Amino acid sequence: MEIDTEELYSAFELFGDVNQLILLFGLIISIIGFLAWATNRKGEMRSDWGRRLLFLGISFSILGANFTWFLQAIAYVFS
Repeated sequence: MEIDTEELYSAFELFGDVNQLILLFGLIISIIGFLAWATNRKGEMRSDWGRRLLFLGISFSILGANFTWFLQAIAYVFS
């Protein structure tokens, strides 16, 4: 069974502006996470929660900035 790469690329063209959405979502989550981490250093549970949100937001920002590369890597794996 051979996968048609043209069909695969045309399916990924629908995600044109998703990279900006993921980038902005990541930036917002990192700001919220940083604020939760920085303001609640005495509360251990809230500090851990803020740190997790911060790193999740940073990873979403990196994914959003490199989303076209990510889609090309997925297309390469499936082809």
